[in-house]
Amino acid sequence: LTMPTEERINSQAYATLLTTDNADYFRGALVLGSSIRSFDSARDMVCLVTSSVPEEWRSALTVAGWTVAVVDEVAEFWFGKSEECSRFDKDQGERWGHMATKLRLWQQLKYERILYLDADTVLTGDASGAFDKVKGFAAERARFHSYFNAGVMMLSPSEATYQDLWLVARGWVVGDGPRRGCPSVC
Repeated sequence: LTMPTEERINSQAYATLLTTDNADYFRGALVLGSSIRSFDSARDMVCLVTSSVPEEWRSALTVAGWTVAVVDEVAEFWFGKSEECSRFDKDQGERWGHMATKLRLWQQLKYERILYLDADTVLTGDASGAFDKVKGFAAERARFHSYFNAGVMMLSPSEATYQDLWLVARGWVVGDGPRRGCPSVC
């Protein structure tokens, strides 16, 4: 008995990001990949990783179905520079101190559309319809501030957009804090 295979959709991908050797996020990426594959096998799954992610994890991610893309980390422009950071728990550097590397999503020019999901998320239903229904950029409105949650985003890669976002980040005012973490400012 052979199962029918879905036709590949090479212009669209799911993506996540790992920037540290935190095993919880690694395990999260494995679970996220499994949840994606339980609903959609037609699209690539791309895991952006920095040099801080152990080599053996990259192999395990590949076995789990992720295409591993090694990216340079984007230096965080606000975390650790704001007085607000002193109120965070010590482990928050792993959570907030690498957010700017999400900008690398806009450089994944192989794809026309990317549905980005933080490694600590899981799909509980089919999200494939979002690729066609959502036009332009989309993200969840945040509950506690007027910006958006960059943990789930639909975007169209573009080097020009990457450069624009990077210019905004370079002009960041210390003290704006995580609630306006780029790309949330745009």
